[in-house]
Amino acid sequence: MQFNKWFALSSLLCFFAGAGTWFSIRSGAVVTAAGKNLDSGQIVDSDSFVDPSIPSTAFTPGDVVRMQVESMRSAVDDPDQLRVCYSLAAPSNRAHTGPIERFSAMLAAPPYNSLATSPRWQVGEAQFEGNFAALLVTTVDDDLAPEAFHFLLERQSEAPYEDCWMTVAVQYVHVDPLETASTKLQDLRREY
Repeated sequence: MQFNKWFALSSLLCFFAGAGTWFSIRSGAVVTAAGKNLDSGQIVDSDSFVDPSIPSTAFTPGDVVRMQVESMRSAVDDPDQLRVCYSLAAPSNRAHTGPIERFSAMLAAPPYNSLATSPRWQVGEAQFEGNFAALLVTTVDDDLAPEAFHFLLERQSEAPYEDCWMTVAVQYVHVDPLETASTKLQDLRREY
């Protein structure tokens, strides 16, 4: 994987992600992916929603991504759980995707909502290059439809997060459905 090219692309994508409950804002109300209405007063501004005590130098990139995905999944029932995911997003990420209402709304839309709602998910092994790490997260829904996401993390160099791994970007990766992949494999076998 060439991190320099991927990082440049990822920077343009403005990491939406990592966040828990998918919210959409409609007429001043916030609606979670589970369809629960929340009073807009329950969602606070980005600065107060971030908990600077959550990032830790003890966390590996895999730990960070697992915590973010678990946060997204927990936030479906408890919107405050989104705080973990949002707090593990790098400050540069939050600058592009905040405030929390905007961040949440981006996560409400497909394909990113599958991170919170798919019954099965898995975090791959981290690949490193200098102060950057990349991991692949895959999800599978009840119809066995796969989704994949590249998480790019950077070891932070400034206080208060110095030496903490934090997510700077998430990119959706197109994955062919199982039946399409199977058909392509059969076609390949016929050619040989």
